[in-house]
Amino acid sequence: MEKWVQMIVAVASLLRLLMELPDVLMRWKKQLGQRKRSGRRKKKNAS
Repeated sequence: MEKWVQMIVAVASLLRLLMELPDVLMRWKKQLGQRKRSGRRKKKNAS
């Protein structure tokens, strides 16, 4: 029975991660986009 409980808990945690992934990816994309834009500006100014 313990093995089944562990499997259910593992599957539940995986499902939570899958549900949260899209939001996390969107946040990362926004942050990376801002960083890339600011980085390009800095490089242009430096050169």
